[in-house]
Amino acid sequence: MNNFIGQRVRWGGTVVRVENRAQESVIEVVNRELDASARPIRLDRSGGRFMAVIRGFIDPVIYEAGRDITVIGTLEKIVSAPLGDFSYQYPLLQVESHKLWEKHLPRPYRRDPYGYDPWYPWHPGYAPWWY
Repeated sequence: MNNFIGQRVRWGGTVVRVENRAQESVIEVVNRELDASARPIRLDRSGGRFMAVIRGFIDPVIYEAGRDITVIGTLEKIVSAPLGDFSYQYPLLQVESHKLWEKHLPRPYRRDPYGYDPWYPWHPGYAPWWY
């Protein structure tokens, strides 16, 4: 990992916590794979964790645990910090830009009022054949 210090990266994942300091905010993120639009993919695996440093104040209510985030920045250094009783090596990123993704909302369930029809409700101007 030390070979990549100073390199520009695009990483994303799930927010674990936010720590606000005097001039900056540090976001701890569980690293996830990104899809084609750079949104983290929610799978049961991770590439580890990293810390993203953003200048200014980040509201921990908005950037709450469980939200997806993608960051672009420079890998500055590796810092050691506790993760439970374990001493974890976090890559530290100085963030140039970031995107906080919308929350995942459950899809509404629509029931076919006419019984089974494989085209309901996808056909525009849907009307059953017997009308």
